[in-house]
Amino acid sequence: MIIVSKKIPKPRVYVAGPYSCKNYCPGISVSLVAMREGIQACMALIHDDMIPFCPWLDFMLALMDHEGTLPKTFFYEYSNAFLVVCDAVYIHKFVKSRTGILNEMILADKNNIPVINDYMKLIQWRNKWIKEQGLSRH
Repeated sequence: MIIVSKKIPKPRVYVAGPYSCKNYCPGISVSLVAMREGIQACMALIHDDMIPFCPWLDFMLALMDHEGTLPKTFFYEYSNAFLVVCDAVYIHKFVKSRTGILNEMILADKNNIPVINDYMKLIQWRNKWIKEQGLSRH
């Protein structure tokens, strides 16, 4: 039996960034580059003692939706439900024209969740968070 403490020893960080490449990957029409970069950003957080929510992994839900019954709005609701329980939002690659990223920033702001778009500032924020929680890095 796994017992989950309400006091999580690592900060939960929602990782935001582009899901498709149409605006920043010239000549590439698929989302694979953006997805790979997003997942790599999440892996960096794992290696730096954070627990990322990785929205690029939701493609597996779409893959298993053989009938195509999951509307695009479901994926926004799914991600937003996790965003509002995270301790911070990290924007690994900001693209001004991406309304999804802007909406995530607005939702974080409405929920008093810090939005950080620089990795070194994220590390500083993590260190402060750990100290405020009375925890230590292991």
